[in-house]
Amino acid sequence: MLPPARLSSTWRVLLRGGEDAVADLEKLEGQREKKKKAAKGTEVWSWRQVGWRFSCKGGKAARTAFDAFTEESMAAATPGCDPGDVYEALRRGADQQEVGVGDAAQWRRLADDAFPALRKYDSAPALLAKEWRPSVVDSDLGGKETEKKEATVEWFVARIDALPQKALSTLDVALATAAAARRQAGVDFETELLEVLGFTDEALAVIAEVVEKKAAIAALDPREIRAAAGGSTKTDPQQFFAADFADFHDDAATGKQSRKKRWKQEQALARQQKTQQQQQPGADVLAALGLAEAPQERVEKPTHAEALLTDTAREYHAARTGLPADAERKFGDGYEEVVLPPPPRLPEAGPSELVTMDRFPEWARQCFPTSTKSLNRIQSAVYPCCFGSQRNTLVCAPTGAGKTFVALLCVLELVKRTREIFEFQDVALELAAHHKVVYIAPLKALAQEVVQKFGERLKPLGLNVKELTGDVQLSKRDADAAHVLVATPEKWDVVTRKQGTEGSLAARCSLLIVDEIHLLAEERGAVLECIVARTRRLVESSQSHIRLVGLSATLPNYLDVAEFLACPKDGVFFFGPEFRPVPLRQTFVGVGDNNSSDKTTNGGGGPLSRMKRLAKLDDLAYEKTLDAVDRGHQVMIFVHSRKETASTAKYLKDRARREGRGDAFAGSAAKLSSKFSQALEKTRHKELKDLAPFGLTVHHAGMSRGDRGLAEDMFARGAARVLCCTATLAWGVNLPAHAVICKGTEVYDPQRGGHVDLSVLDVLQIFGRAGRPQFDDFGEATLLTSASSLPDYLRKLARASPIESCLVPRLADAVNAEVAAGTVSSVSDASKWLDHTFLAVRLRKNPQAYGGGGGGSSSSHNFQERKLELVRSAAARLDDARMVRYSKKTGALGGTDVGRVGSHYYLRHESVREFGTALSDTDGDPTILAAVCSAREFDQLKPRTEEIPELDRLRLDPRSCPLHRVGGGYGGGGKNNGGDVGAMLPGPLAKIVDEPAGKAACLFQAHVSRAPLTSFTLASDAAYVAKNASRVCRALFELAVRAKYPGLAERLLQFAIAAERRLWWFQTPIRQVADYEPTLNARHRNFPEDALRNLEDKKVDLDRVLGASSPGELGDLVRNTRAGAVFFEAAKKIPQVEIHCDVVPITREVLRFVVTLTPDYVYSPRVHGTGPEPLWLWVEAFTHEGAWRMLHCEQVSLLRTTTKGSSSSEGSSSTTTTKGGSSSTTTTLGFTVAVPQQLPPQFFVKVVSDRWLGSSSLYEVSTSRLKLPTAKATVQTELLPLHPLPTSALGDLAKIYGFSHFNPVQTQLFYCLYHTDRNVLLGAPTGSGKTVIAELAVMRMLKTRTTTTTTEGRPKAIYVAP
Repeated sequence: MLPPARLSSTWRVLLRGGEDAVADLEKLEGQREKKKKAAKGTEVWSWRQVGWRFSCKGGKAARTAFDAFTEESMAAATPGCDPGDVYEALRRGADQQEVGVGDAAQWRRLADDAFPALRKYDSAPALLAKEWRPSVVDSDLGGKETEKKEATVEWFVARIDALPQKALSTLDVALATAAAARRQAGVDFETELLEVLGFTDEALAVIAEVVEKKAAIAALDPREIRAAAGGSTKTDPQQFFAADFADFHDDAATGKQSRKKRWKQEQALARQQKTQQQQQPGADVLAALGLAEAPQERVEKPTHAEALLTDTAREYHAARTGLPADAERKFGDGYEEVVLPPPPRLPEAGPSELVTMDRFPEWARQCFPTSTKSLNRIQSAVYPCCFGSQRNTLVCAPTGAGKTFVALLCVLELVKRTREIFEFQDVALELAAHHKVVYIAPLKALAQEVVQKFGERLKPLGLNVKELTGDVQLSKRDADAAHVLVATPEKWDVVTRKQGTEGSLAARCSLLIVDEIHLLAEERGAVLECIVARTRRLVESSQSHIRLVGLSATLPNYLDVAEFLACPKDGVFFFGPEFRPVPLRQTFVGVGDNNSSDKTTNGGGGPLSRMKRLAKLDDLAYEKTLDAVDRGHQVMIFVHSRKETASTAKYLKDRARREGRGDAFAGSAAKLSSKFSQALEKTRHKELKDLAPFGLTVHHAGMSRGDRGLAEDMFARGAARVLCCTATLAWGVNLPAHAVICKGTEVYDPQRGGHVDLSVLDVLQIFGRAGRPQFDDFGEATLLTSASSLPDYLRKLARASPIESCLVPRLADAVNAEVAAGTVSSVSDASKWLDHTFLAVRLRKNPQAYGGGGGGSSSSHNFQERKLELVRSAAARLDDARMVRYSKKTGALGGTDVGRVGSHYYLRHESVREFGTALSDTDGDPTILAAVCSAREFDQLKPRTEEIPELDRLRLDPRSCPLHRVGGGYGGGGKNNGGDVGAMLPGPLAKIVDEPAGKAACLFQAHVSRAPLTSFTLASDAAYVAKNASRVCRALFELAVRAKYPGLAERLLQFAIAAERRLWWFQTPIRQVADYEPTLNARHRNFPEDALRNLEDKKVDLDRVLGASSPGELGDLVRNTRAGAVFFEAAKKIPQVEIHCDVVPITREVLRFVVTLTPDYVYSPRVHGTGPEPLWLWVEAFTHEGAWRMLHCEQVSLLRTTTKGSSSSEGSSSTTTTKGGSSSTTTTLGFTVAVPQQLPPQFFVKVVSDRWLGSSSLYEVSTSRLKLPTAKATVQTELLPLHPLPTSALGDLAKIYGFSHFNPVQTQLFYCLYHTDRNVLLGAPTGSGKTVIAELAVMRMLKTRTTTTTTEGRPKAIYVAP
């Protein structure tokens, strides 16, 4: 017998069972022991006995070798496996063991002896049938009952086996159906049968029969089902194995080479997965439970059938089968190919199945093309739910099935709802502006495509569609006027984190559409979980209705996603691949040897293996392309860089000419290309012009708009038969072809600091371009990837594995966002919030994947405990980073300023924790740069060997990296005598020179200095650093403000603006105005570079430029008269502010500052925009502690018109005139400042621009003449001798009071409260009528509410009670 302590999990995998199956094994074990004793000394070969002998003879080394031999042997033996595979695995295991442990003959004898034992698990023939073919019925069953059960199980298995389309094996489907019969009742049982068996006519007939015989099927024993599914229950076990062994030698002879290749691939995969398990927390537990992902050929396609078994780990057991039954797998020279034939095309839909346009109101028909007569099959199926109800909806359909129109139906339902409230259209549109539609698109390119489509469709209704992404910043006015906002997940996550007020965008959202929601399985899926969970919590707290609509590709566990979206049963729609307009034939090709990894951290294997793999990709792309073109089809080849489009097209041309087929891709296209000869002569794109005569063309974002349009037109009209393009064509342009080829899947991701596999979303989008609905019966999509990546793509695209949550690694940041938003205040609240996430759904059904225990009677208790454990762990990490205050005793969670800054700027808690002690107010620029680049956001930017020479070149160039101070000073030009670059850098930068932070610091300076980069990976990394460095600097700026560090705050703000402007603060600020020139030629003409450098070399600051007596004086200074005049006018446009400040003491400890800001610059709409100018104002002083401290800070908006403005403090505005004569406003601010114990000699009021370098003003306030009140003085408001005011002054509202006159305090405050909107602070004794005074303020709000119109809805009063 096998040692049960080590192989119990293996038994569980082999028998596909849970606790009941283990109990059966234990019973079977007891029966075996009894029969062994009855044998009276008959020797039986035993694994345990042989293992003991090896230990005695060879010691620990021998036992270790035997254990390795046992594990490999058991991995080959599963029910229904090939005997040849079993024997070959045994001999392989024997040949691989160490020679010193035993001779080769001993190991081969062990393999020969183990083979029959492993095939039978024991040499006793009587037990063989029960273990491998359990056809022998237990003796306690009666004869008639036994025959009846045998007839039922035979009928049951035969009916399932007869189904033409099954994603799983007959055994798995039968087991799942029987399990569902035991667990479910009524409609639930039928629903789960539909998930398992499908919706075909044959499946529906089987379902009807199974429902009738549900009781009999529920009584079937799983062993009987296994026996019937494996073969006839009447088969003699000895005959079964005799037949197996008869074919063994033939199989071994014909398949030896292929099995050897498969074994090598399995071993490589096993090693790779073992490494991943060691890095994953809890991987050993998963492996012990049989949940670790198995080699690719052993992974079964997990579907809903598995979910019907139990809620335990059985859902993820590995198995031999996985690909569809009709899949073809073949091996070639250096590659493996898997072909999935297209599914059968559905018959044409009848007229009664489709929804015609006359079903829509007249106003809604305008949103569809005039050629549209009816919706397609999928859109017609969802029409009653999407257009006729407000239910949450999930639609899973293949790419290209028309899901965008499904989203349009939901938008029209919202418009219909608003139109029914008001009779006039303009009123309905005004209301729609307060019930917005938010469309979440995963990529910016897709967001732009949706904006274009929706904008065109909704234009007849007057609806406004706007893009809200990182590339497009909407003003508040534009956002308020938009009816549909198309945003990326990260952008909308930031918006919803600031949903504090009722009028916010998040609160005004009435329809949230999440496209490509299957991205929950990827790293960005955590953002989608937070968005949906926050929205559902908002619905509960505000008692409002926000409809959730999810659009996705086909998902195996779509019911889990539906539960996550809170969709009712009639709001869930699942359409298989057969619903695609053009069925798709998919080919997956893995290039290379799985035995040697093709990818490393640096993006590739050795030079030889990488070059061979790239050459093989070119060969396969040529063969696939030529095959499709010979059959008369057009081909699109997708590559992943602009340079590769031309190189791939040239390779196709050269290869065809070498083989004597120079016109292979031209054909009749050569005649058509003559129509474009004139356009080709005008184009400046050399590759496009050279390739066109051969029927080839290229397309990428680096081409001009005209050249891209020419390439698209040539391909659409057939003048080009092959188009080599980048992924931008898959997202932005609807240009289908019969065949598409994705050449390679290795793309560089700067966010991860290396090459990664192309995302499934991009692959699906590329595959979506295959097939032309009007011309093709099916499309062809080919994915050329590496052998190591092939199993992963097959698992995600062909087997459609259940998706899991990715929220756990980002849970701490998500909890901090909720605490900062005020929606979570305790661990209990966080646990309730977690209930709305996809993580909670999967945690209930597969707790082992998230470090939880198994199922059972206490599964609900385990789920709650695991939830609390995750939340407490996240809270503890946040408390350690000072982002929340966490009380372990009470479970309370309190937000902090640090946590709010981290949430606002989307920082990881690990970065915030390190920032806490990284900086001080006296730190210099190198220290600040080192701290910024040490953020965890840059951890993945590891320096590569091939990048180090260019990084060293940048560090040694004072114009590229001025903060490194090579040789001393910014302009110094020292020499690297010793070859050690790190030794020449300042201390903070020298410490990180070889770390990711050192690379980030170098790329940050290169980005600001606009230094050219030759390496593609460095250019991508520099763009990533520039995108994130500004965000990190602004977060650190706000942390410095809260820490009261004025000097550090100003320098961090300079770093942030430098990253945004690509300009150093020690360069002339005039360069900022130069960047607004309309063209590059105009910039060089008006702002010559030599003149700008003359200003900088002579260290001429802005004050000196503005103080020049005439432009000619400045022209003489820069040795360019014309440039001097331009510089003088440009300097006037740099925002400058005149400050005036008055200080009035309130008490001895409190001073009131009244600051007046007057703009003093020439306003230009092209340079400054049309919005207010953002400024930072703070008051700083040198305290008696010997350090500068910030006493007050706030952000101010400097208005340019006489419209009413706003600021964070009490203020007013008046009109003035700037230098250029333009109308502007003088802003007056009033605020109070707490005075230090020892009054400083002076205060400094400083104003710094939020977006301009060199724009700052300073005003000194002396305290020498400031007279403070004495310590005993108290300031009280004099109670005026007024006549009591009658309540009739309130008009109709007077009747709510039972008294006729207000008391003296109420009378004195009546005018201020009831007739003005000024802020009021009242301190009065108990019983002086303060409640009535508060009510007067509420009445003021009610009185003005009817006349006040805002875009944020009706104003409301909030009364905070103690």
